[in-house]
Amino acid sequence: MRAGLLLTGLAVLALASGCTGTATSDRAAAPAQGGVAQPEHQSQANGQPRQLARSARLAMTATDIRAVTAEARQIAVAAGGYSGSERTDVGSANIALAVPDKTLDDVIGQLSRLGQVTSTEQTAQDLTEQVMDLDSRLETARRSVDRIRALLDRAASLSDITTIESQLTTRESDLESLEARQRTLTTSVAMATITLTITPAAPLPAVTAAPGFLAGLASGWSAFLTFGRTIVHALGAALPFLLIIGLLVTALWPIWRRRPHKRAQPKGSPGGSPPGGGRGVRPPM
Repeated sequence: MRAGLLLTGLAVLALASGCTGTATSDRAAAPAQGGVAQPEHQSQANGQPRQLARSARLAMTATDIRAVTAEARQIAVAAGGYSGSERTDVGSANIALAVPDKTLDDVIGQLSRLGQVTSTEQTAQDLTEQVMDLDSRLETARRSVDRIRALLDRAASLSDITTIESQLTTRESDLESLEARQRTLTTSVAMATITLTITPAAPLPAVTAAPGFLAGLASGWSAFLTFGRTIVHALGAALPFLLIIGLLVTALWPIWRRRPHKRAQPKGSPGGSPPGGGRGVRPPM
């Protein structure tokens, strides 16, 4: 008799769960029936605040990419968030940040001061219907688990205990899955995500000096220094050769001085110098 009552109770629970699931599916599919969608402010009309999952994209240029990336992480942590995936190289950096939703606007303002902002984008996904539907399914699943546990406490035979425990395991598994999904939705609503992209800043254009006396003086001085450096370089290159030539001249100069030299003969005296010191005899008068 008791076994029959337990089996009847299980059958009633199964039917109740099936009816609940059908009702939930009907509520979820209601906007599609008849081609009329529910208005967006329905959750507000029912006294439920909107559940929004917000995200933002921020692109900027900076001269020191690694320093800006480190400061962005510190800003996220100071706001109560954390940094997620990150990719940094010589040419760019891409970092994902998660911050409390209420601090999103303030964090974006702080990040914008780290460099030159080139683009910004914010999006919001409305999760209100999903949250409401999940809350309803969780409430039903918890009640179902409680009823199964009550039946298990009253079970007497081994077969009844085995059957009820199998049902309880299935219901508890479904409940854990719904609770994990609820935690994911709660985190998506509570924490906003920011994708920050940093690229190198363009170099500043070179400033050319205006023509004038000072500019000409600077140009002349630069040319003089260039000429001086060229002369010094040429002397340095020629110095080894000059030293070798100087040594050769010093060694050969004594030999050249001891070499005999021929004296030139006076004109008109092919036979040599006349007696008397080369002075001719005056002819008689």
